[in-house]
Amino acid sequence: MFAIDSRRAGCVCFLVVIAGALGACTGKHVRMLNPDTTRGPRYTCNVGGTCNPATFEDEARLNPSGTKDVPLPRECGGKLEKLLVLDGTSDAPRADVTCALNRHFACHTGAATCNSPPPLTSVSVPVGFNVPLPAQCQGRIHRVVILNIDSATAEIDVTCAPPEDPPDGGGLQDM
Repeated sequence: MFAIDSRRAGCVCFLVVIAGALGACTGKHVRMLNPDTTRGPRYTCNVGGTCNPATFEDEARLNPSGTKDVPLPRECGGKLEKLLVLDGTSDAPRADVTCALNRHFACHTGAATCNSPPPLTSVSVPVGFNVPLPAQCQGRIHRVVILNIDSATAEIDVTCAPPEDPPDGGGLQDM
């Protein structure tokens, strides 16, 4: 049998309440996946654009409750030049994506595909969370996960797509 000291029981209950309250105050998370690519090397980046090889393999940590999924355009063939997350703290974040070769797409939460928006003008350039893409990926991106996008210390996890991925699809899909 277990014996619990009444003085310690109060501390345990207090810790459980605090842990529960912290869990309820989690930040906003966004995941973007290129469905026609496979996983390659992973990098973690900070909001300043510094990217280093990922030091952990905890997939559950990259899939927190309430994560919003935004597709990446299949038309890019897994090759991105620029990625801008718009309305990242809302319930419907979206992405402004520039593929290699300067093709431009708008992607929305819950959508299966991305649309070609009208050409940008200097007046309509969107402002949002500019996602650093590791130079080591050479523009080939499989997945981007942004944890706590609503904080100044957002964590960005970028998984490159290997160079042998076919540009027309055929890769494994995973979240």
